[in-house]
Amino acid sequence: MIDTETMGRCPGAVPIAIGAVPFSVDRRETGPMLRVHVDLDSAMAYDGLSVEAGTITFWMRKSDGWLQLQKSAVPLKKGLSLLRMHLDRQCGPSPKVWARGTDFDFGLVLRPAFEAVGRGLPWSYSNQRDHRTLGLGRPEHDGTHDPVADAYAQARQIVDASGPVRNLLS
Repeated sequence: MIDTETMGRCPGAVPIAIGAVPFSVDRRETGPMLRVHVDLDSAMAYDGLSVEAGTITFWMRKSDGWLQLQKSAVPLKKGLSLLRMHLDRQCGPSPKVWARGTDFDFGLVLRPAFEAVGRGLPWSYSNQRDHRTLGLGRPEHDGTHDPVADAYAQARQIVDASGPVRNLLS
């Protein structure tokens, strides 16, 4: 399960945080989590990536969250490499990746980011899965905008519901 926090909702929105939580419906468990904070300045150096003024204002209002994200931030290219390596280690060479809606996290955020740094997505488009298609509703959320917490809640929801829908998930 992958979740992002971004500097916009438009195509090419700069990712400022990426969370990834592997999970297994067969073992009914989640695996080691990845949290990556991306340095905004490094991401803005790439053509095709952008920020929206309203999102900057949003993050400024959440000042402690914004500061926390930027304290441990890494350059965009390194952050995306960390995601790629995490997927390789945890999921193998052809991962099935999940998000709560594939259009945003995969299509509008991660694809343009990987392309901006000269790389392709580390998964096939046919291996993208949408949490929403399972009809499980929205996972409980504490409102912190933490991509790992969001990804974990979504992965846990799938794992917990996996008994009745196991064949759909394989």
